[in-house]
Amino acid sequence: MTAGGVDPARVVALVVGVEAYAAGPHWTLPGPVRDALRFRDWLRSTGVPDTNILLHLAPAEGTDAVAGHRGADHETLRRVLVHELPARQGDVLWVWWGGHGVLDRDEHLRLYCADATDADRRNIDLESARRRLSSDVLPGFAEQNWVVDACQTFEERHRPAVTIPDGSLPAGQRLRAHRQNVLLAADRGQRAANDPVRGLGVFSDILLHELAALPGGPAPDPEALFAAVRNRFDRLRAGASRTQLPTLQL
Repeated sequence: MTAGGVDPARVVALVVGVEAYAAGPHWTLPGPVRDALRFRDWLRSTGVPDTNILLHLAPAEGTDAVAGHRGADHETLRRVLVHELPARQGDVLWVWWGGHGVLDRDEHLRLYCADATDADRRNIDLESARRRLSSDVLPGFAEQNWVVDACQTFEERHRPAVTIPDGSLPAGQRLRAHRQNVLLAADRGQRAANDPVRGLGVFSDILLHELAALPGGPAPDPEALFAAVRNRFDRLRAGASRTQLPTLQL
């Protein structure tokens, strides 16, 4: 048990980092794989077993080889969310996602999968995924922490040639047994900045530094975590070096 009373063996994490897309090099995004691996390393440092960390990556060309990960295509990620997570047992669930995203006209954040193309922008609907994992299809996991480092720019500003395909997932009966804490890198309509020189997401980097400093092992206080991250961004905004505004949904 950790100081926060959480058994690391009862913590499960879905960790996704998508840098390369089937759409081609113009979609390549530096940073999400490195950020995902750093988050995995933090989980390990708190005692979470490797078998409890579901690592799904799509590294960009030239990225160092990473062992022990699975793909980040739509079919694979949908199978994890629909079948694999409900088969797990635990008390705390982390969902970490880094990659491209867009806010659709229904105000749903769509997270693009590695097999997305300009003609078929395959995605996971974040709101639908949250509804699924807060329903009775997921026993246990009363505490859920979602971290999403992706843009929330408006869909229409990208002027896509085709509509975004459905990214929804089947949900069960609604419950009040789950608490979902959702930390988003940017507010609606905003971009989430990446540092191409250092190869990381600005939000992810700040959050990982704050995670390492907070007590509570693999289940820190989400409000304290968000306050620390927001304070760092406020200082960046005061210096006019960043404009994005992280958000927290409880």
